[in-house]
Amino acid sequence: MVVREIAPHSTNHPPITYDHQDDYYIFGLIESGTACGMIDFKELHLAQNDVFIVQPGQMHRFIAAEGIKGWLLMVDCSYVDSDEKCILDHLLLSASAFKIENTERNDLCGLASILAHRLNSNKGMSIGIGTQRMAEAFVSVVAEQAQKFTLQTKHSHRHTEIMLQLRNLLAQHIAENHQPAFYASQLNISTVYLNEIVRKLTGLSTSSYIKNEIVLLAKRMLARTDLSVKQIANQLGFEDWAYFTRLFTQATSITPTAFRSKYLE
Repeated sequence: MVVREIAPHSTNHPPITYDHQDDYYIFGLIESGTACGMIDFKELHLAQNDVFIVQPGQMHRFIAAEGIKGWLLMVDCSYVDSDEKCILDHLLLSASAFKIENTERNDLCGLASILAHRLNSNKGMSIGIGTQRMAEAFVSVVAEQAQKFTLQTKHSHRHTEIMLQLRNLLAQHIAENHQPAFYASQLNISTVYLNEIVRKLTGLSTSSYIKNEIVLLAKRMLARTDLSVKQIANQLGFEDWAYFTRLFTQATSITPTAFRSKYLE
């Protein structure tokens, strides 16, 4: 667990300005000022009372900030229970950040401040139960507010559940199957119905959504590995790497090789 205060002109923990992945959750709270970053290659603009979440495995980096003040809590998955994980997965369908009220902001700032004090006072010692419970409380407040935000989207609960099941299936099978019909059969629904749900929640057809997920995985590999484009294509289920290159270029307006060069500058 790491708790870090964000303060204007602080040099204690300089932000990471290159794309990288972590295997833990990052919960961020903007108390004042503005900031800009990238999560999974999408630019994110943040301001006062914004809460942002980086899930394990997401590529992210800092871009810029002005007069920024706030907090970061970094915890492994054990601090997020199954219900909270479900809420955070729901949030991922629509946003990486959301705004909270002043009362909740003050609650989170108070918890973060106490956590930071406890951790600094007990450096080199194991994390106590009380400190763990406070971190879990911070996560619970964030999840509670995230749930309020997602309820405002007014999506059908069943549609959201099917979409989350689709994402889980893609995580398991995307390298072996790119066809919407396969995923519809796994979900025991028709391809037409799956397409209707995906379009309602994302504005994309199922086929386009799957392609976008393939491109996202490819971007992550290009940015964090030394695998060749051909090797990445093979790992994502493409025997014809030239076809994969065309698909990637059509989706991003840049070739895989050029994308890698850009993000390794």
